[in-house]
Amino acid sequence: MRGRLGPGLCVAVLDGMGSASKLIAFGQRAKLEVITMAEAFDLAGRPGVHLSEHGGTGQGVIGALAGAGLRLWGNDGRMKGSLEFPAADRLRVAELLEHPGVDAVRCVAGGVVREDDLVAIGEKPKTVLLDGTSVLLVSAAQFPDNDACWQTLHRKQLRGY
Repeated sequence: MRGRLGPGLCVAVLDGMGSASKLIAFGQRAKLEVITMAEAFDLAGRPGVHLSEHGGTGQGVIGALAGAGLRLWGNDGRMKGSLEFPAADRLRVAELLEHPGVDAVRCVAGGVVREDDLVAIGEKPKTVLLDGTSVLLVSAAQFPDNDACWQTLHRKQLRGY
């Protein structure tokens, strides 16, 4: 039986570490291959990076360091939690942008989303981290007869982010 991984904690202070490129590369690499704790602690030995294990096998430090790198990269991951909007099932893009958790609304296929366009709000809409901002992704509405040009993506559609 394997031990419990246990959490890790990473704090990266940009002013103290200089270039973040190695940390970003570590995060991108961790998505593709298995990385050892020794490699994580070696990278964390540089100035401005704190890495510590907090129980279990300590392997959570790998994910903590990778997560810090991916966050610095600014193009990876769904934001925690789902967005809550008024009881409306459709909102204009301008209204969506008033939500503190939404920095931008973008079409996943690259279409132009205008502030006066209506968006059908699906169940538990989430934003993703793109270009360092919290982005609500939309796609062309499946049922355009309800006046909405766009619809929010379902959780399963966001797995690739």
